[in-house]
Amino acid sequence: MSNMYAWAAGLIDGEGYFRIIKDPCYSARLSVKMCHKPTITRLYEIFGVGNIKRAEVARPGHAQSWIWTCSSRTDVIEVLRLIRPYLFTKADEADIMIEFMDSVVRLNSAIEEKERLRVQLVNLKTRNRVRQDNSTEDNLQ
Repeated sequence: MSNMYAWAAGLIDGEGYFRIIKDPCYSARLSVKMCHKPTITRLYEIFGVGNIKRAEVARPGHAQSWIWTCSSRTDVIEVLRLIRPYLFTKADEADIMIEFMDSVVRLNSAIEEKERLRVQLVNLKTRNRVRQDNSTEDNLQ
């Protein structure tokens, strides 16, 4: 089964999205969106959690895509702990998500701590995007 978790981690590293939402309470989501429905279905089969939905077509002429989403606290933490050893690109994001999910469990978890982790995840995504853009420019020179 570890091969399947490694495969899923690679897919999530490339196509996945980690998000901490504040609406009005704090929650976490792990999603993968793709046009290839069998791949999305395979994620669901591997983990046995989450749900699959048809995504809205962004523009006329775009292909239909599908989204596998985990939003239950127990589902998100279970998936993250199974794939964390295999993550590379999103390893830091997964660590923040795990810390966030652990903070949700604590009875006296402060809202400030949840907000700090949400902002840290957003900033990490921005930093990684800038770093990726700069490395692309370096390769072009």
